[in-house]
Amino acid sequence: MKILAISDVHLDPDKPAPCQDFIARVQDEEPDVLVVAGDLAVGKSAVYETLLASCDFFTGPKLFVPGNHDLWQLHSKRATWRRYEEELPDAVATVGWQCLDMGPVLLDDVAFVGCMGWYDYSLRQTTSPSAELRVAPAQVTAPGRSMKTSNARANLRWEELTPDDYASKALQVGEDNVMEAVVWNDAFYTDWGRSDGEMTDYFCDKLRTQARQVARRARKLVVVTHFVPFAETLQDYSEVAPAYARAFAGSVKLGQTIQKLPNVVAAVFGHWHRGGQWRLGNLRAYNVSAKNGAGDGTLVQI
Repeated sequence: MKILAISDVHLDPDKPAPCQDFIARVQDEEPDVLVVAGDLAVGKSAVYETLLASCDFFTGPKLFVPGNHDLWQLHSKRATWRRYEEELPDAVATVGWQCLDMGPVLLDDVAFVGCMGWYDYSLRQTTSPSAELRVAPAQVTAPGRSMKTSNARANLRWEELTPDDYASKALQVGEDNVMEAVVWNDAFYTDWGRSDGEMTDYFCDKLRTQARQVARRARKLVVVTHFVPFAETLQDYSEVAPAYARAFAGSVKLGQTIQKLPNVVAAVFGHWHRGGQWRLGNLRAYNVSAKNGAGDGTLVQI
C-alpha cells in the first residue's frame, strides 16, 4: 500500500491556493491513500473546503487529522471543542475527506487510527541553549501584552525549569543584560478547559479505543497524529525559541501508547518542521512536515 502524506503546509487563509507540488505528486505517484496530518491553514471552515477540494480528482481514501493551528480562533471567544468535534470534521467531510479523530478507517486488512494528539512537556529540552542564560516562567494575557513574572521563579538556570513552568506557555529570557520573551501561541488561540496533561491522556485514550475497534480485522495498523510521539525524532538546540518549543512538540506518553498498539507498523506525524524517517522497534516513524510551507509530501509504503 502506498500512502502519500503531508503536514504543516501552513497556507495563507487569505490566499488559499492549493499545494501544487503535492497535487502533482498525487497525480504522478498514484498512491492508494492520501493523508494530511494537520496544520493545513488557519481560518474559517470554507478555507479547508477550498484547499482539500483540490484533490477531488483522487478517488481513494483521503484522511485528515487537525493540528493546533487548525484549531486556532483569532478572537476572544474561543470554542475549541466545537472547532475540533464539529466544524473541522464537517468541513473536511463536505469535500470527501475523513477526519480520523472521529473514528478508524479499515482498508482491507490495513487499519488507520489517528487523532491530533497533544503535548505534556515531556519532550522538553533539558539542556540549556547557553550556559549564561537566565530564565523566568511568565504570564501573558494576550499577544503584545507585557509579561508578569514571579520573584519565586526568577533568574533560573534553564535546567531548573520544571514541567509546571511550561504551563503558562511564556518565558522571559535574559543573557548579557539583554531581555527577550518567547511565547507558545496556543495560549492565546485555543482553550480546551483542561490541562495539557489531561488533553494528552484524552488523545492517548482515543488511540487505544480506535485500535480496539479494528483489532480483530486489522493485520497492519497505521497511526496518524499531528504531534510528535517520539523523542528520538528530535534534537537539542542552541537557539532559545526552538529549545523552548520542544516542550510543546508532543508527548512521550503518546509514543508509548502507539508502540503498545497491536500490529502497528507505521506512525505518521508532523508539527515539528523537520521531516525524516526512523526505525523504532517494531515500527517506522515518519515526520511528513512540509518545508517552509511548500512540499510534495512523503511516501509511506507498507
